[in-house]
Amino acid sequence: MEKGLYYSNFLGFSKSKNEVAVFNKLCPKPVYITKKEWIDLKNNKVSPIEEMLQKTRVVVKSKKDDQKLLLKKRKEVEKIFKNTSVLYLVLTKQCNLKCSYCLVDSNEKEKEMMDFQTAKDGIDLWFRHLHDNFNKNGQYFIIFYGGEPLLNTPTLEESLKYIKKCQKESKVLLKNLKIILPTNGILLSPKLLKLLKKYRVSVVVGLDGNKHINDYYRKDKKGRGTFLRVTKGINVLQKNKIDVSVSTTILPENIKKIKEFSKLLNQYHIKEFGFNVLKGKKISCLSSGQKRKEYYQKATEGIIENFNQTKKYQIHERQIEERINTFNEGGCIINCGGCGGQIVIQPNGDISNCPFLEGKIENIKSISNNFRIWDSPIVKKWQKRLPVYNPNCLNCEAISICGGGCPLNAKETKGSFLKKDESVCILNKRIFNFLIWGNRK
Repeated sequence: MEKGLYYSNFLGFSKSKNEVAVFNKLCPKPVYITKKEWIDLKNNKVSPIEEMLQKTRVVVKSKKDDQKLLLKKRKEVEKIFKNTSVLYLVLTKQCNLKCSYCLVDSNEKEKEMMDFQTAKDGIDLWFRHLHDNFNKNGQYFIIFYGGEPLLNTPTLEESLKYIKKCQKESKVLLKNLKIILPTNGILLSPKLLKLLKKYRVSVVVGLDGNKHINDYYRKDKKGRGTFLRVTKGINVLQKNKIDVSVSTTILPENIKKIKEFSKLLNQYHIKEFGFNVLKGKKISCLSSGQKRKEYYQKATEGIIENFNQTKKYQIHERQIEERINTFNEGGCIINCGGCGGQIVIQPNGDISNCPFLEGKIENIKSISNNFRIWDSPIVKKWQKRLPVYNPNCLNCEAISICGGGCPLNAKETKGSFLKKDESVCILNKRIFNFLIWGNRK
């Protein structure tokens, strides 16, 4: 190698039968070389590809360059911390179904519904965050969550009216706000359809497979399957020209079928969906003896195999596409909005950074106007679990597309939300390898 040049401490490589992909782990733009060139590089021989290796930061002029790059990546991540782009309004934790894998604790004694005043205060709080760091080119989301949010339509309707009023008065979020309603699709009525269409609400319907698979897990409280009612809801939404996508949980009963999921959704004219990987204790409850690691591996392979079909059906799957975009653009990714990217308002007004983990930061009824989610101690702790801060993650080849995974999964499987999420390690390493070699012949 030319004098005064060094291999980066973040040097990564991946071998195929005939080639070696060489890259900087923090910003991977792979250089594909022959195995002979790889041997020459390891032996520090002068190589004609050194200029390209410098451009891709595989080779650096000083070890300080590595530290500068790491600090740059940390600053990129820190900008995301104060981009609180998501507001969750948990209208109720009650639900008309009893899905066996649901993460929301639907306590039958907990009847509280979010009233409009609580929702209004939550929206006002979120807008105060936006005015601090609004990005006119960013994308923002309000998610009406549950339980089943359509059990609380009065607050939903009043909140939609208020959001529209806020948009007009503040002159922000006129074009880059997306309102999302996750639902099981069973409680739709002509009045609700009219409401959703009027306010351009995007609906996400839960569907986990064909009738046999879906009805095995997604039952109502009388133990009846829901497939026919759910697919009817999807059809009604589409007929009313309401934007509809699907949310699919990867389960022991459907894990062998998810590689063909795009084909199934194509029958219902769905163009966008997202896979959800089981988290925490639910895997042990549902996996029928299947080991956790085996479940993650099979789920990952299914996601990738399905992706290979998405172009055929022109369907987008969010789980893998966000990683592809990050890989191609050289940006940063954070898997969990709990690092400052989201505010969650519970039915009773409790404020948290996660819809699933118990515990509150404050209550909407008693906070000052100066409250900001990113300044809370729990959020600052969550931020430090991200890979660019974790010495145990800095040597991982997939760090560039890893946003730290799910703290809930880490807490329930490792005992602390600060631990690594094993599922995302398996997922990201396999997807990263796919991105490196997927387009090579």
